[in-house]
Amino acid sequence: MRVRHLALAALLAASLVGSAQAHFLRGKSNCCDNNCCNSCCNSGCNNGCGNNCCNNNCCSTPCPITVNCYVWVQEQRQVCCTTYRTEQRQQVCTGCRCEHYTEQCMHTVCCKRYVTEQCMETRCVCERVPVWTEKTVMRERCVTQQCTEMRTKCVDNGHWECREVPCGPSLMDRVGGLCHKHHNDCCNCCCECQKTKQVKCWCPCKETVCCPVTVCKKVKVCEPCTVKCCCYQTVTRQVQCPVCHTRCVCEQKQVCENVCKTRMVPYTYTKCYNVCVPCQEMRTVTVCVRKCVQKQITPSCCGCCASCCH
Repeated sequence: MRVRHLALAALLAASLVGSAQAHFLRGKSNCCDNNCCNSCCNSGCNNGCGNNCCNNNCCSTPCPITVNCYVWVQEQRQVCCTTYRTEQRQQVCTGCRCEHYTEQCMHTVCCKRYVTEQCMETRCVCERVPVWTEKTVMRERCVTQQCTEMRTKCVDNGHWECREVPCGPSLMDRVGGLCHKHHNDCCNCCCECQKTKQVKCWCPCKETVCCPVTVCKKVKVCEPCTVKCCCYQTVTRQVQCPVCHTRCVCEQKQVCENVCKTRMVPYTYTKCYNVCVPCQEMRTVTVCVRKCVQKQITPSCCGCCASCCH
C-alpha cells in the first residue's frame, strides 16, 4: 500500500511539472517580436545556415536545438521495512484452588429433655346452685260474660196464592198421539184448547228488622297470683385437683460429627498468550525518480523566436 501511494504521488507531481513548463514556454513565445526573430535568423546564418536561413518575415528553415527536459523514470529499489507478526508464547503460572474436605471433630452439645411431673393445685371453681323464690305475677284468664247486642236480620212477610199455569200433555195424551200420528189431524190439534192447572205459589215480602240478642263472650282478666320459681346463683369454691406439669431439662453430651472444611491448595498451570514481535523485511519498491534528459528538437518559426527570446 505504501509503494502504491508513493507511485501515485510521483505521477501527480510529474504531470504538474510538465503542465507548468509548457505554460512557461507558451508565454515566452508570445513575448517576442520581429526584431527577436531577425536576430535569431542572423545567429542562424552565422552558425552556417547561409542565406537560406533568414528571410524578411521569418526563418524559412529552422535549425535543431538542444533542450533539457525533466522526466520521471520508474526505478526498482530494495527497501528495509519493519513489520509485526503475532507469536504465541506459553507461560508457567502458579495458582491456588479451593478444596473441600471432611474432618471428624468432638464438640459438646446441649440437649433438651422434657420431664412430666404430677402435683396437686388449688383452683377456684364456679358452680350454678338452684334457689327457690316466691314471686307475684299477673296472670291472664278468660271469663265468660253475657251481653245484649242489637243485630239486623231479614224477615219474609209473604203469603201463598193460587195461580193457573199451562200444563203439558199427560201420559195418556202422549200414548194417544203416538197411535194417531199417521192420520191427517193437524187441524184438530190446533183447534183444541190448551190445558191449564192450578198451582199454589209463594209471594215474598222481605223486610229488615233490628232486634236485641243476648250473647256470651270470653273476656281476658288479669289477676295477681303468687308462684314459686327456680333461680340459679353462681357460687365460687376452691377445689384440689391433680395437674401434670412438663419441664425442660438441659443435658450436655459429647458428639463426634463430620465437619466440612475448606483449604487452599497451590497448583501449576500453563497459559498461552499472543505477542506482537517486530521483524525486518527487504521489499522491492517502484519509485519515480526525476531525471534531466537532453533532446534535439526542430522548432518552427514561433519556436525559433521563442528560443531566441529565451
